[in-house]
Amino acid sequence: MARHYSTQEALDIIMHSDCEDGSSSSSVDSEADTEEASESTEDASEARARAILSSTFAFTKTHTLVSYIPRRGRNVLLLSTKHRSPDVSDEIKRKPVIIKDYNRCKGGVDNLDK
Repeated sequence: MARHYSTQEALDIIMHSDCEDGSSSSSVDSEADTEEASESTEDASEARARAILSSTFAFTKTHTLVSYIPRRGRNVLLLSTKHRSPDVSDEIKRKPVIIKDYNRCKGGVDNLDK
């Protein structure tokens, strides 16, 4: 049975998926901005360390978060309320179905916004 996470917990899991303990710490004093900047740098280096064309999923009761690495140095994050499974396409690029659905529908949303 899958465990459900809060949205913040799911985001933390995706962003810290390569950490040993998966936890993050925060500071309350004036050095919080410096620490936050160093944490985001660490997050970026963790994404760079992941395999190209890999996908990592996190689920809550109502949301699915996916992190996809299409090429070195690029991390695509998508949050969906529609998708509930970690489906990946059978194509060479192994894109998550969430991203394929987004790319298919984004033109219609842009036209609706006009």
